[in-house]
Amino acid sequence: YKCYHDLTGTHPNLSFTVGDFVSTYSQQSKQNQYDVVATSFFIDTATNIYEYIYIMKHMLDTNGVWVNCGPVQWHPCALLRPTVEQLKDMLQVAGFELISWSVADEAVAYRHPDDVGGKGLEARYTRSEAYRPLRFVARLLSSQDDGSSSNEDLPLKIQYSEFLNEVANGKIVN
Repeated sequence: YKCYHDLTGTHPNLSFTVGDFVSTYSQQSKQNQYDVVATSFFIDTATNIYEYIYIMKHMLDTNGVWVNCGPVQWHPCALLRPTVEQLKDMLQVAGFELISWSVADEAVAYRHPDDVGGKGLEARYTRSEAYRPLRFVARLLSSQDDGSSSNEDLPLKIQYSEFLNEVANGKIVN
């Protein structure tokens, strides 16, 4: 907060929303409204990861930045469960420039640090729940830079991605 003020001379406009991401942020009023979006423990909650990516593009202004930190352990209801490398490719194809991309080497315990051991410590139990966080910073390229269409067709893009997921899951056969 202080660094932002020191750099810009203004105070950041921060907002936090509790609710359904897709229904809240796919609205026309949210188009190009954000310079930066930070997500934590978020992307693997997607039923349809394409929806999340399209909505991020919809929300961010040109050259807007998406900062993420959290696990990639897809929800059981996820239609697709891309690997970290596949997710990276999806973001790049969608028009994001990846400024930073890393997966932590060490696992982080969900509950208590002693659950996974590490640093010479014994794990408290034989079973542990842990993750290796994916951290990335992605900048949304302008439409001219990435060759993509405008965000005006967001509902069509979401509908098309849902169709692709149904095809991928064998629910639609030609």
